[in-house]
Amino acid sequence: MRFGTMFSGGEGVGVGLTAAGLHHVWGIEYDAAIAAVAQRNGFAVMVADVRQVDYAALPAVDWLHASPVCTRASVANSGAVESQEDIDTAAAVVRALKAQEPQVFTLENVWQYRTFKAFTTITDALGHMGYFWTYDHVNAADFGVPQTRRRLILRASRGLLPWLPEPVPWVGWYAAIEDLIPTLPESKLAPWQFTRMTGELSRTVLINQTNTMEIREAWEPAAVQVSSSRTNRQRAVFPDANRVVQMTTRCLARFQSVPDAYELPAKRELAARVIGNMVPPLVMQRIAEGMTA
Repeated sequence: MRFGTMFSGGEGVGVGLTAAGLHHVWGIEYDAAIAAVAQRNGFAVMVADVRQVDYAALPAVDWLHASPVCTRASVANSGAVESQEDIDTAAAVVRALKAQEPQVFTLENVWQYRTFKAFTTITDALGHMGYFWTYDHVNAADFGVPQTRRRLILRASRGLLPWLPEPVPWVGWYAAIEDLIPTLPESKLAPWQFTRMTGELSRTVLINQTNTMEIREAWEPAAVQVSSSRTNRQRAVFPDANRVVQMTTRCLARFQSVPDAYELPAKRELAARVIGNMVPPLVMQRIAEGMTA
């Protein structure tokens, strides 16, 4: 099967679908710096606004995926409301569906997106075009991703839809990066973190350096990876070795199930944006394997 992506980002979707045996044909990404990262990793991603693309002129694909911009639907932006951009980009997704008529369509977004008019615009079009469709609130950890990332996943098909893959045992953050730990840069905890971690410093834990300071035990998946290097400063505490270490961008990529063969940009800020905005590749790989078996 041949696939194309809209709002492609660094092509986490592309990595996952390729691993499942599909062939990438085209992608569309507005941010040139992020598109360049996808291109360096072998994906034919064009720099363009999805609202301006002529989808009938693109090569035909069997599988179309879209991950519309979700900042206004994010729980981190509770005061925001749906914008004209959300509605217009949803209309672009509908245009792409009508022009390409793929066998399979998938969409990923934050859970709140289901309440937007944009989402209804897309699902109404799927119904009118004769697709079977459904959506679920999935936890990436149930797919083997060492991260508890919960997202809306919509699946649509010209034929009957299979069930989602059965959940697999969770993978802890420690197991995901165990081989990298000796090489990680030394760090330290701020005084306020020591105060909040009373009783926690006797165990190996991963912490998020944020106001909420999430603490994850070694067997637990990491917290959700975000797209800002300023807020994604995670530290691991190893009391037996008297070490506190900082997570590198490769660690953050591992937490997203991004394979080591994927070339990350050297600039941490750009790498964090690429990683944090990705759909975990393993989620898409397992979904595709279930839908193409």
